[in-house]
Amino acid sequence: TIRFTLTESAVLTLSVFTPDGRLVETLGRGNYSVGQHQVIWNSKEFASGIYLYRLSSSATVQTRKMMLLR
Repeated sequence: TIRFTLTESAVLTLSVFTPDGRLVETLGRGNYSVGQHQVIWNSKEFASGIYLYRLSSSATVQTRKMMLLR
């Protein structure tokens, strides 16, 4: 589960990448309102390891690291 909080409404894209920059999956794309949000990544078909997720809008891009454990 990927959680994030917005202080203003925005059109966002939430994507998961491998550490070498290969796109794994786009989890969300659309309008998000002010407040707390969570997106669940169904990662059953992916191997354990380190992944990056990128939350991007027209105003900002944030990238965070996450560990998938089986």
